[in-house]
Amino acid sequence: PGGHEIVLPAILYYTLTDGEYPGLLPGQKRTIKTGDAAKFKTFDEFMEAFRRQLSHNIKVLVNAIAAKDRVYMEHMPSPYISALMEGCIENAKDMTCGGAKHDFTSIIAHGIATTTDSIYTIKKMVFENKEITVKELVDACLGDFPDEQLRQKILTKLPKYGTGDEEVDALARHITKMFYDEV
Repeated sequence: PGGHEIVLPAILYYTLTDGEYPGLLPGQKRTIKTGDAAKFKTFDEFMEAFRRQLSHNIKVLVNAIAAKDRVYMEHMPSPYISALMEGCIENAKDMTCGGAKHDFTSIIAHGIATTTDSIYTIKKMVFENKEITVKELVDACLGDFPDEQLRQKILTKLPKYGTGDEEVDALARHITKMFYDEV
């Protein structure tokens, strides 16, 4: 039992690149295709692709957690820790077999602020103001922002999560709710 995490900026990256992610580790698989983000006509289409990527990756994680739990149950019991866990002695079960009153498995979302700020930038600059295309924004990110004016505009002209901007805070709540609902 332990913590497990979803890295929200990676989910956003998958959304922007139709499931591609450079530099895969050996044995790592690509994620699902959710469409070419450059062809999305609306911000809602973009957010639906993000939701689908998030949903898929949470399901993959849940399946991995279940497999890990089976391995612990079958091959790595914890009798000494179980003796100290509420419920194990009463249930005559090891904590790895569901004996404990509380389960310590969790799924954590990392990067809510970065993801919110990034999606807000996409919403404003790509879909609402049409100042830049998705492809141009992805290329800028991958190229470490060679256009300093664009970088400064994103850094200084757009509101950020945590500054009290209601629209950005509402977006953060929406992203958090998507994660919560799927988990």
